[in-house]
Parts: sequence; C-alpha cells; structure tokens
Amino acid sequence: MLRLAGVASLLLMTAHLPARAGALATTLFGTFYDVDFVSAGVGGFFYVSPQSSNTRTLRLSGITGPVSAAYLYWHSDEFDTSVSTDITVNQGPVQGQVLSADGGCYNYTRTLSYRADVTDLVQAVGNGNYTITMPSNRARGASLLVIFDDGDPANNVDVVVYDGNDFNDNGWQLVTVGPVNYVSGTVRVQLHVADGQAEFADMAVYIGDSVNPFLPRCSSNSFIGAIDGGNGAYWDIRTFDITSYVANPSGDTPSITVVAVTSDEATASERGAGGPDHAPDAFLSGGSSVQLRAERAGGGDGRVYVLHFTASNGVTSCVGSVAVRVPHSQGRKNLDCPAVDSGQLYDATV
Repeated sequence: MLRLAGVASLLLMTAHLPARAGALATTLFGTFYDVDFVSAGVGGFFYVSPQSSNTRTLRLSGITGPVSAAYLYWHSDEFDTSVSTDITVNQGPVQGQVLSADGGCYNYTRTLSYRADVTDLVQAVGNGNYTITMPSNRARGASLLVIFDDGDPANNVDVVVYDGNDFNDNGWQLVTVGPVNYVSGTVRVQLHVADGQAEFADMAVYIGDSVNPFLPRCSSNSFIGAIDGGNGAYWDIRTFDITSYVANPSGDTPSITVVAVTSDEATASERGAGGPDHAPDAFLSGGSSVQLRAERAGGGDGRVYVLHFTASNGVTSCVGSVAVRVPHSQGRKNLDCPAVDSGQLYDATV
C-alpha cells in the first residue's frame, strides 16, 4: 500500500514530437518515505539553437541536510543505436543505464532515456554547479533528483518516482499509481518532459479519467522558473497540485445545490406570458430541489428550462447544468414531444 503524506514526484522522460504514438514504457522506480526532496534541470544541449552545446551547466540548490540518494536523468534522440551511455559531470565519468527506447522522429532511429546513480557525487558537491557533457549534440536535457534530510520531520514527504521513455504525441499512455492510502498534506505531481515546443499546444493532463482533468491545458514554453534556458531549451519540469483529488479517494457522493433556473420563454411574471396569473415559473426549494411550471407559450415551440447547479464533496466542487423540456403538445399524435431551445434569455425565478 502506497502511503502519500506529501509530495508525489512522477518523473516522465518523454519526447513531445509531432509524429506517431509509442509504447508504454513508464514504470515505478522507487518510493522514498519521510524524506526531503529537491530537483533541478538543464536544457539547451540540442543543436538547433546557436546557444546550444553538448556541454551545459545544471544549477542545484535547496539541499539543507545530508544526502541519501541522488539520480541524474537525461534524454536524447539518436541515429546510432549503439550510442554510449557514458557522460561526464564536472569532468568526471558518469555511466548511466538505458531506461527504455521508443520511436523516433525527424529521421532519428529512436529516442532514449537514461538514469545514473550520482549519490556520491552530490554528497561531495552539494548545492552548486554541475557541468554536464553529453556524448552527442542530440541530447534534449537532464534532470537531477535529490533525496536528503533537513533534520525537521515536520516537513517530510513521501516521494514516488516513475521513470521511462514514453514517446507519444497522440495521447499519453496511462500510468497507474497506487493503491494510495492518503494520510495528510499536499500532494503534487512533477513531470520532467523532453522536447516540449511552444508551437505545439500541450495536451490535457488527467487524473482518474478523461472526464475529470486536473489541468485542462498548460503552457508549453520551456523552463519556467529556475531552469536554464528559455523556449527552445527542449526540457520542461512542471509541478501540479492534485491534493483535492487524492484527499477524497472513497468517491463520496457529492451534495448538489441548484443555484439558478433560466428559460427560453418569458416567465409568467410578464403580462401575457402565462395568462392572467402572474408568477415566477421556477422556485428554488433549497438543495437539489426545484419546482417548475409545466407550461409553455401556446404560439411557441415548447419551453426549455436549464437548471444550473454546483456539486461538492467537501474537498472539490464543480458547476454544471441540465435541461428540462416542456413540449408544445403532448397529444397522442405527438409522441416525440419536441421542445426547442430558442436561447436561455430569461431568469425563470422572477
């Protein structure tokens, strides 16, 4: 059982390219309980920019105690399937392992993601600059994840790391986390993504199912914040707060409150709209209850009410609406009972 009491870090190495979908290749790497966590990244290795170079400097900060684990990730697009897994960091050799390979684009043979355990290096250097040299100029970027202990158990978190290489532009593959036993605190998902480009709109990010996105759309400009490089750096690190979705895992039935009723026909409060009796056509009874007049204008095409409501489970809330139709005629010859919405122009409660 996975216990979440703080940050959940989901690390995805993926190529965001205008091509075909790749295979699922993102898996659980490990879970670190009751720890402190920082990450940093660097882009701009790729050769398309005049400022690009296969040597870049990653700037790490935020470590305030002993380091227990540190992992360096990087990603590249390659023509050569035998490209070296070795890089240099601060002029010293670092050997990575290939996490997975997936489809390529722009005539590349494949995309590759790597991970290297650099705990000893980060324990020695700590906060500061890490100069990384890639074996080719087709690397997209690199990220450093650091687990440490600042001596304050009150701010500890659980960190869950998924990694791999999902080359996919036509809909991301599903990543299942859990089962989750949420305890308390803020839960965040952090994504590390290769080859994000401003000219391509990012797809929605979903949690649970495609009906309930926690982020409808996000900007695709690279490296907002402490990342080295602007748009064109081809490396993004984004963090999203998903606490409200994890805090209600039981799926409690939400409470529904009708807040307004509109109509496409004038209410009976307007003389001539409802005969000699003048009154509102809708009455909010409180909560999810509402009373509606089952009448329509004789010369019209049927009446359509729209009930506007809010739903809340005590943690999150949403708004919605539903239509209620009063057909023009309900005789035997009118089995379809049509009612046409001519536009919700009237407040039916006044």
